[in-house]
Amino acid sequence: MSTATLPQTAGDHLREYLALYGLPFTQDGSSITVPTDDGHHLVVTSRAGTIDHTPEQHTGWTVDRRHKHGGAFVNGRIYARGVLGASWFAGRDSGDAVRAIAFYINVRRPLAYGPLLPDHITEDCTGPNRRCKKAHRQGRTVHIRAERFADGSHLVLPTNHYATVEEARAAVDAARAKAVTITRDDELFRARRLRQPYRLLPGWTDPTSR
Repeated sequence: MSTATLPQTAGDHLREYLALYGLPFTQDGSSITVPTDDGHHLVVTSRAGTIDHTPEQHTGWTVDRRHKHGGAFVNGRIYARGVLGASWFAGRDSGDAVRAIAFYINVRRPLAYGPLLPDHITEDCTGPNRRCKKAHRQGRTVHIRAERFADGSHLVLPTNHYATVEEARAAVDAARAKAVTITRDDELFRARRLRQPYRLLPGWTDPTSR
C-alpha cells in the first residue's frame, strides 16, 4: 500500500498548494516563479531569500510582481506575512500565499463576478451624512450601495446618489463591467481623481489608514 509523502520543507508546502490550485511554476534555488495571463510573473521567496528551509526556519513568504523582462513593479508586492519559529506557520502561510496568487490571477482576467446579494437601495435618502443631505437637495434622492462581488471584492462608485432607481441600477451595472481593479496606490489615486468606479480587493487598506 502506498502512502503520501508528507511535506518536509516550507517549499514542499508551497509547491503542494500550487499543485492543488493548478498553477504552473518554475523554480531556481531561491525563488518560485508563477506566470500570469498578461505575460508578467509573480515571484515567491521567503524573507530570508530561500525556498527549501525547514518549517521551523520559515520567516514568511513574500509575493512580488515582476515584468516579463525581469524588472520589478512599483508597489508590486501582493502578499507578505511572517512569524519566526512556528513550525505550523509554514503550511498556513503557503496556503495563504498561493490563494493570494490565484486570486490575483483571477481578478486580472476579463471576468466580472456578479454580487451574491441584491444591491441596497434607499429611494428617499435624507441622511445621515452631509453628502446624502446635499444630494437630496439637488434632487438625487436615491441612494444605492453596491453589494460586494462574489469573490469578496468591493465596488466603489464616484457617487452613490441618483435621481431615479433606474439610473442608480444602470450606473452600478456599468461600473461592474468597467471598474478598474486596484492593486497599487497610484491606481487608487488616479481613479479617485478622474471620478472613475474602481474595485478593491479583499484585505485592501486605504493609504490613509496604514
